Amino acid sequence: MKWISLLWSIVLLGVLTLILTYLSSRPADVTIGPAFRYAIIVWIVVCIISPVIVILRLFRIIRSASSFAYVLTGTASIAIGILGLYFMAPGADYKNKTGILLILLCNVLLGLFVFIDAFIVTIPGFRKDRTFRT
Repeated sequence: MKWISLLWSIVLLGVLTLILTYLSSRPADVTIGPAFRYAIIVWIVVCIISPVIVILRLFRIIRSASSFAYVLTGTASIAIGILGLYFMAPGADYKNKTGILLILLCNVLLGLFVFIDAFIVTIPGFRKDRTFRT
C-alpha cells in the first residue's frame, strides 16, 4: 500500500508541475509571473502542513506509515527541498540568505524522515508483535 501511495503522490506532484509549467508558458504582464506566485504558495503550504502531519504521526494520530497524506507531504517536502537547494544554493543572491537555505534543508530532512519511517523502519510501538509468548 505504501508504494501505491508513493506512486499517486508522484502523479499528483507531476500534475501540479504541469499546471505550473502551463502557467509559466503564458505571457505575463507583470514582473513576477503567476507560476512563480503559485509555486511560492505551494512551498509555504508544504512548509506549514508537513510538520503538522509528522507531529500527528509522532503522537500516533496517524497510525499507518503508508497513509497517503503522510507519504504525499514527505514526497513534496523532499522534492521542494532538493530542487530549492539545487537552484538556490549556488546563486550569489542567496549566499547570505541563510534563512531560506535552512528552510529548504529542513524540508529535505523532514522528507527523509518520512521516507525512512514509511519505507525502511517504522516508529517503535506501532508494530504488533505477532509471536505468542508463553
